[in-house]
Order: sequence, then structure tokens, then C-alpha cells
Amino acid sequence: MKSTVETMESDTGVARSAWSVFAELVKARLTALVLLTTLSGFYLASSGSMDWLLLFNTLFGTGLLACGASVLNQYMERDLDALMPRTAKRPLPSGWMIPEKAFWFGVTLSLVGVLYLMWKVNLLTCVLGALT
Repeated sequence: MKSTVETMESDTGVARSAWSVFAELVKARLTALVLLTTLSGFYLASSGSMDWLLLFNTLFGTGLLACGASVLNQYMERDLDALMPRTAKRPLPSGWMIPEKAFWFGVTLSLVGVLYLMWKVNLLTCVLGALT
């Protein structure tokens, strides 16, 4: 089985894997912490046996929503991020990704996450997720 890794090149000519760009854009480590918090809350609120399918659906929808929110946050702050040395190497200010693509990627992830939570979990979770 052959495996290829797509690379992306920024304005500076440096190549990075597409996965690393997307992982940084969705703030994968921060999203993992959000999911850990969600898992903890789900466990503490459960009475009786654990509903594993509901847990999976809750984590999946919340993950989509958290990723979308992270992308949209980076889209909104891209100009300020370009001015600060600590954030200047993020995907949008550094040119790794076109801002319009990031915007639509974030909107899509957020909408799919909200709709998934409404469809598979419940309306309250959907509304609370959308409000955050």
C-alpha cells in the first residue's frame, strides 16, 4: 500500500505537510482538551450504564464544532496574528492557507457540527454548542 503526504508551500517557499497545516488551523490539541472536558461532563451526568453511542455522537459533533470555531477564530484574527511574532507563523498570517478557504472550511465544520448534534444528540446540546 502506497501512502503519499501532500505538502503545501507558503509565500516563503517552505514546505509543510497538509496535515500539519490543518492540525494547526483547527487547533487539534485545544480541541482534544475540549473533548476531554466533554467526556468528563458526559460521564459525571450519566446515571446508570453508559450510552456509548450517545457518547460517540456527542464527542464527534462537539469536535466538529470546536474545530470550526477554531478555524473561524483564526480567520477573524489573521491580521492581528500577522503582527505578533508568536502568532505570525500560524497558517493564515503566514500564507499557508488562503483566508477565504479557511473561512468556508470553518463555516462548514461549524454547521455540520451543529446539525450533527441536533440530529444525533439533542436540541439543547445543539443550541448550547452553537451559542459557544
